[in-house]
Amino acid sequence: MMAIPTYGQILLIDRLMRQEPAAWLKVAVSVGVTSFITALLFYGAARLYDRNEMLFGT
Repeated sequence: MMAIPTYGQILLIDRLMRQEPAAWLKVAVSVGVTSFITALLFYGAARLYDRNEMLFGT
């Protein structure tokens, strides 16, 4: 479940609010997957904006 970015973070926050210990492996998986998906989205956006058609509409 930690591989689903928003859901995994909600689960971790819920555990912390109930003052339960959070497993560091689950925290690492949540951070890693979220960072990876963010990097992919930034890469895709950069490739789209690199095209002249997108900027100038020609």
